[in-house]
Amino acid sequence: MVVSVTIVGEADESCIIYRSGAQAGDYLCVTGHLGASVAGLKVLQRGKNEYLTSSNQQEFTPHFEPYTHAIERHLMPKPRTDIVRIIQNEVKVHAMIDISDGLASEVHHLCDSSDVGALVYEHNIPVDVVTQKIAAEFSVSPVEYALYGGEEYELLFSLSKEEYDKLEQITADVTIIGRITEKEKGIVLVCEQGEQEPLHAGGWNHFRK
Repeated sequence: MVVSVTIVGEADESCIIYRSGAQAGDYLCVTGHLGASVAGLKVLQRGKNEYLTSSNQQEFTPHFEPYTHAIERHLMPKPRTDIVRIIQNEVKVHAMIDISDGLASEVHHLCDSSDVGALVYEHNIPVDVVTQKIAAEFSVSPVEYALYGGEEYELLFSLSKEEYDKLEQITADVTIIGRITEKEKGIVLVCEQGEQEPLHAGGWNHFRK
């Protein structure tokens, strides 16, 4: 069975924010916390494997309670229309994209469209405590989940310092994760100890063979 869904709509040109407007010197920001969706998926997959290998499947009870938040983020992601409304009415954003294919991939999409580079600071990437706990159980860095997990539907955007100062007065649910730089400086991840390495796109690729 194949299900194909197409949504068609229209908007006033002044309300549309493209990927292509980021400028060197901009703050690079995200909404919410990242990595929870893939963390929730890992827990669900583990529960399924435990069920399949259980000696008594009829009495098997998966232990999901501590992970409810992450599971909900995977099964029922919520688009950040609340932040979009704030941006439309209060703040001028230069470029924006939703984080559906993983933060690393979306940084590349935004930078490629805007013809710029970026510095992303690993220690600034917001990850909640439940996601950190799940990552530890699977012996994975929570930053890996945040960078390459996808299916978040949080927002990644760039804006000037002046506009960020306005946004900060309205909501605390936005985090500066880096800066937009000139294209020739590349797209770089600044690690915890200050060392720098190229930020590889990773994440989901719709056209990967």
